[in-house]
Amino acid sequence: MSVPTLQDYQAQLAQRVPLAQGGKKSLPVGTVDQPLITLITVVFNAEKTLEKTIQSVLAQNYPALEYLVIDGGSQDQTLALVQTYEDQITHWRSEPDLGIYDAMNKGIALSRGTMIGLVNAGDYLELGTLDLLAKHWRKEDKSSIFTGNCRVLLSSSNLSYIEPGDPSLIPLRMLPHGAIFVPRRVYEKQGLFNLDFKITADYDFLCRCYQQKVPFFYLPETLSSASPRGASGNYFLTEWDLSRIRWRYGFLTRLQILALGLKSFITITLHYCLEWIGLWRRIEERRYARSR
Repeated sequence: MSVPTLQDYQAQLAQRVPLAQGGKKSLPVGTVDQPLITLITVVFNAEKTLEKTIQSVLAQNYPALEYLVIDGGSQDQTLALVQTYEDQITHWRSEPDLGIYDAMNKGIALSRGTMIGLVNAGDYLELGTLDLLAKHWRKEDKSSIFTGNCRVLLSSSNLSYIEPGDPSLIPLRMLPHGAIFVPRRVYEKQGLFNLDFKITADYDFLCRCYQQKVPFFYLPETLSSASPRGASGNYFLTEWDLSRIRWRYGFLTRLQILALGLKSFITITLHYCLEWIGLWRRIEERRYARSR
């Protein structure tokens, strides 16, 4: 499959009637100091985790915010929850999709913001993230992709660790997607997420931009918090796709790619073995105890 364009998705959405849609918040107008920022929450059957995500978005109190919720046809109480916040959501849409990246592409196609961020159900923005983003946006290249750090919450305890979003790491691995904000003009020029990659299309997108010399601006601040892995929870399949993408873009030598992949597969295998015998939680607690 070729990389879909913004225009491709806009044309598809114009011809399709969703199962349900709504949203009553009017679209604000961005300014030089406060650009219009679109936040998109992709969700499917997440009644237990969605509300905290929505609340973290609304708590930004950023005046030039467009907020979109893209639902994949949830069968639980997700839509009922979305409707309780309808006055504060610009637009929500519910219909079956082809996976998480198809839903993200829909959200991007529906957006009208100058800068676009993805905050999936179960993930949260830190207070003041959008104000910080706007502050630096005023001074930086308007084509720059902004990245920051993410607090990763561990599934086995109440501990966490900080995952850096330094763009220099792109040849090696994915950056935390909840702390990435992409100018609309970049999506217009570079295209959207490639659905050939079911769980790593965000990494393919970043590598595509990195290869095309799109500028990145790194904010060494914690911008978001992320729940344990969802769609990318299959570590072996994720690492296989990451290796395919590294091979595709050639930022590393083939020997480096093979060595990195082998190291990751050994680490993942050891992780699963320790988890099976009940030791992984103890290791996590000891390793990240300082992050309490």
